Amino acid sequence: MGADWPRDRKRIVELIATLVLAGVIVWQYGSLAPRVIIVLSFFLSLVVALLQLPFLAGYYGVHRFRPALVVLLIALPLLIALGYSAVYQKNLFLIWHCEWLGNALPATTAAVIVMLPLLSYLFGRIGRKIRRT
Repeated sequence: MGADWPRDRKRIVELIATLVLAGVIVWQYGSLAPRVIIVLSFFLSLVVALLQLPFLAGYYGVHRFRPALVVLLIALPLLIALGYSAVYQKNLFLIWHCEWLGNALPATTAAVIVMLPLLSYLFGRIGRKIRRT
């Protein structure tokens, strides 16, 4: 319990809060929420993970993000899909793939999933350069 205790305690509280939030998400989306809210939350969390988070990383810099928060935001679609598949026995990722990509080849799917965050990050970097000038 030296001089680093307040900082370590803050990290421990952050980690515990992240795990509790992840548990609440799995419980809520697995048993209580209606299907429409679950699917819309899933799409919104995908947008955050694939577009908003990379843009903010490019705009403000990666060093500003807390690791626990980033892990939770990236894992959020997985947690929602896990709860949904446990209750309704349907895969939300397949629903998303069919709605957005149709019968696209796996290479097209991989290109979309890689290019969206990359383009978002690059637009964030461009916005950062414009802001500096």
